Parts: sequence; structure tokens; C-alpha cells
Amino acid sequence: MVDFTEPNRYEPRNGWRETLAQWVQSPPGDEGSWQHQISLYWRRRTLDGASLRDAWKELGMEPATAKTALDPNATDSGLIPWELFGRVLARSRADHIDPNDDVTDVTITPTPPTDLPDKPEVGFTPPNLYQPRAGWKARLLTAPVNSTGWLAELHLYWRKRTEQDKSLEQAWTELNQHRTNAATSLHKDLADRGSIPPELIGRVVARSRTDNVDPNDNVEGIIVYPELTV
Repeated sequence: MVDFTEPNRYEPRNGWRETLAQWVQSPPGDEGSWQHQISLYWRRRTLDGASLRDAWKELGMEPATAKTALDPNATDSGLIPWELFGRVLARSRADHIDPNDDVTDVTITPTPPTDLPDKPEVGFTPPNLYQPRAGWKARLLTAPVNSTGWLAELHLYWRKRTEQDKSLEQAWTELNQHRTNAATSLHKDLADRGSIPPELIGRVVARSRTDNVDPNDNVEGIIVYPELTV
């Protein structure tokens, strides 16, 4: 059976990553629904690069909401990220919010070979997978030796986003990344592969495919994974 089986077994449904990627772009339900809350959690984990601990603590899911998320008869059953299942299970059994509560002896059904992999290669894997490297934010905070290469461009972009508090659209437009650098940043043999900010991966892929610089070009549907841990 897909989803939760007492006392501690969980089977995510096939295609759960694709569904959550859609939820990140368009959160379902009202703000109090578990689906909406899980979409916010997954956005923090994937596009924002937050840790599991921080993203879960910020969410502050209520015990009643956690119970609803584990209902095997729900339309969206099986869409809790497997990394979060133990914490959602603990929260569903609690009477107060403690972000450190976790059921550690859970049994997660292995991902079938027909579904997306749990551990793809670091970086962009065509046609639509992106795994950020561990510590990508710290890497972009340091100016590289090559001041004109792809990593230097992304360093400038990240400074615009963090130090100058510019929006994604404004920082990307001002960067005006060269197609060659965009294509190079996606190469599988780079030492710094996976350093593209997750929020930017669709735009970098689009830029790598055309000589026409249009900051609105974006490849939709790329599945972003949470940042690797060190």
C-alpha cells in the first residue's frame, strides 16, 4: 500500500518528486493544509538550499495537520518526502511542537527503478535533473581566480542576490550571462559542478541553448534535489 502503514512503514508514491516540484511552483490548498505546508518545506529544501532541520523547524506543522498528512485514504497520500517521514510521524503523535522529535526506526520502501533516482550525479543531468553540490552557497561567496569564467559570473550573481538584495529577475538580467559560460557550467566533469544556484538552473539551461539573450527564457520542469550534506 502506498503511504503510511502502522506502526512505522512508509511507501512514497511513484513520481512524488515531480508532483512536489509542481507544488513548489504552485502550492495547493489553503495555507493550513498539509499539502500547502509540504510545498513550502520542499521549496526551502530545494530552491532555497535550506537544511532539513531548518526547513522543518520553520514550517511549524501542527500535530493535527501531521495526522491528516498520514491518512492513507487521502487523495495525495504518499507525497511526504521520505526524508521527512519520521518527523511527520512523530509530530502526528505529539501534543505540542518540538522540531527535534523524530521517529528514527522507520521503514521506507526502496525507490523502484522506474522512478527518479534518490541519488543522482551532482550537477545537471539531462534532460531534467539537478543536484546541487554540498556547500554551493559558500563556494559562490568566494571570488574564483578566473575572473571571467562561469563561476565568476555566478559569484557576481549571488552577490547581487545576497549583498545587494536584488530579485532573481533583476540579478539575472544584470548578469547577462554569456552562452558559452552557461554551457560550460553544465559540464559533467567540472570540479565545481553543482554550484549553480537551484533557483537559477532553468535559466542557465535555457541560456546554454541559444545565442539570443532573453532574461525571461527558462526551462520549466527541472527536478531540483535538496543540497547534498557535507
